[in-house]
Amino acid sequence: MKSARICLLIVFLIASGCSLLPDRKAARSSEDNRPNFVVIFVDDLGYNDVSYNGATEIETPNIDRLAEEGVAFSNGYVVHPFCGPSRAGLMTGRYPARFGMEYNVAYAPLDEGHGLPVEEKTMAAYLSEAGYQTGIVGKWQLGAAPAFHPLNRGFDYFYGFIGGAHDYFHIDLTRPGIDYLPLNENRGATGMDGYLTDALTDRAVSFVQERREDPFFLYLAYNAPHTPLQAPEDLVEKYSHIEDENRRLYLAMVDSLDGNVGRVLDALERSGVRDDTVVFFLSDNGGVSPVVYPGHDWADNAPFRTGKGSFFEGGIRVPFIASWPAEWPSGATFEPMVSSLDIAATALALAGSAPNLDRPLDGVNLDPFVRGEKVGAPHEALFWRQSSRTPSSTKFVVRADNAKLIKEDSERGPQLFNLAQDPGETDDLIGSDIETAARLAELWNAWNRENIQNIYPEAGHYATVKADAVFEFTEGYKSSGKEAPIFQVGIAPEPYDTSCSNGIVVPSPEHSLGLVRDCESLMAAKDALTEGAGVNWTYDESLVNWDHVTIGGDPNRIRELELPSRSIEGNISPKLGNLDELIKLNLQNNRLTGPIPSEIANLTKLRELRLGNNMLTGSVPETLAGLDDLELIRLSGNSLTGCIPDSLQYVDNDFNEGELPFCEVAGNS
Repeated sequence: MKSARICLLIVFLIASGCSLLPDRKAARSSEDNRPNFVVIFVDDLGYNDVSYNGATEIETPNIDRLAEEGVAFSNGYVVHPFCGPSRAGLMTGRYPARFGMEYNVAYAPLDEGHGLPVEEKTMAAYLSEAGYQTGIVGKWQLGAAPAFHPLNRGFDYFYGFIGGAHDYFHIDLTRPGIDYLPLNENRGATGMDGYLTDALTDRAVSFVQERREDPFFLYLAYNAPHTPLQAPEDLVEKYSHIEDENRRLYLAMVDSLDGNVGRVLDALERSGVRDDTVVFFLSDNGGVSPVVYPGHDWADNAPFRTGKGSFFEGGIRVPFIASWPAEWPSGATFEPMVSSLDIAATALALAGSAPNLDRPLDGVNLDPFVRGEKVGAPHEALFWRQSSRTPSSTKFVVRADNAKLIKEDSERGPQLFNLAQDPGETDDLIGSDIETAARLAELWNAWNRENIQNIYPEAGHYATVKADAVFEFTEGYKSSGKEAPIFQVGIAPEPYDTSCSNGIVVPSPEHSLGLVRDCESLMAAKDALTEGAGVNWTYDESLVNWDHVTIGGDPNRIRELELPSRSIEGNISPKLGNLDELIKLNLQNNRLTGPIPSEIANLTKLRELRLGNNMLTGSVPETLAGLDDLELIRLSGNSLTGCIPDSLQYVDNDFNEGELPFCEVAGNS
């Protein structure tokens, strides 16, 4: 940078003619000196791909200009290394783990339960209530169903796209995929001319120019330089000296992005509101890295390790700038760690909205720290989590002071790094400083007690299950000569974390009740068996993929359960009696103990019951006499007492030469 940087804190601590908007009664008065807010949130930008951070292959004069006019946060973090959760944290000012949104949500316009929970209030909603005009231009990715639409989450104006990606040149509805959906203006579809980054800026500039007399909040969420790698030809030619084609395209996209940031700043200047506008600039996560995304090697996150998708520094530490010319220092560097969570906290405090919060924010108002009125670090510690229903696979991070404890890989334990001495995270200190690791773990555990489990399936898994289920569902109706009705995906009558609804696709809520009940019954049965019988019955796996479980019927229910010869120990759970569509139950040749639950008699559609060669005890339940559809029964090789219900004497059976007699029929001699 050309201007000298002023170090605020040396201590390195971590831890068209028509208005776009409706008229608002709470118009800005001449005494309203509250600032405007512009948050420029870019997508997958590498830490070292802006020149103010030292980039040598590209110059970014407009992003640098922001840093020269404001404060560069050298330890600026986002709350997650993926697009969706990072945006959820930015919009709410709360850790996404607070509300269980730790994966990218799918583009699911029919699923009213798949997006940023409606109970979570956005900073746009708070600012709107405070009299601000609010607009979003660009990428949303916080839910595609109507309940999650930006206009239902506090924004007055929307131009952009609901999903997570978009082609930069084309809108082609004849091609599949969300990359080719139309853009949206408010609730309608619209098109674009030219290059998408330019088109987004056009709307952002119009928004600014029409807001001269009103306090406003603009969330400008560029999708650049996220894939697909596409850029204007003249900019691609500018980087023709770059040998790698992907790197060349990526730098051209960053160049375009920088130029458009300049256009927004110029619009603020022309409108006479630049000095009164707080501008934040940051990326939603680090640039892509081949360590996480093989073949994606075009971004530069130096000096940090890996990139997008990783909790190492390259995935979560990002270019991060804030500028308010009228009030904050210029050309300054702020070294203590800050978070994207702080943007909402700062904006709401400056707008006078902080006292009206529905829920506590995790961010901190940065205003007094940037002014120098408060000395030290805004945060004692920062935290990250990506939870899994298998605890050993949960990823976590805590940073406090210069120390960072991270569990990134499920195959190895936590690692400890000193980021002041080792920003590349190459020297694991956990073996030599277990005391620091224990202190950080205690901090993380205390923080995590306020969180909930992740409640959304990962977008790719959601889409796969949805596609498979749609095909099976439609083909089933075709074969029966019926017309397939409209269906919805992922509906369950209970919350995700207790209903076992992940991956279950049903035509309507009432159809889901039996399948959810079956699922919960199998989980209870698993708990009754030693080490869960070695099966993969887990909440984060689609029920249709569970080991030795067959689903069928209309509506779908569990029809067969076969676990023979698996050395299973434990008891037969009475909960299996809930599987009332079961036609085959095979648990023979194991080491099961205890009695045969009388609830097995609830399986009135059962055709095969195989429980032989276990260590079952107790009397044969008389209630088995009610299994009228039974065609085969195996009970031999146990230590059972009593007698076999007389009604079963004509069923195909092997009682090991009369090991158990048939019960006498009343009235017979």
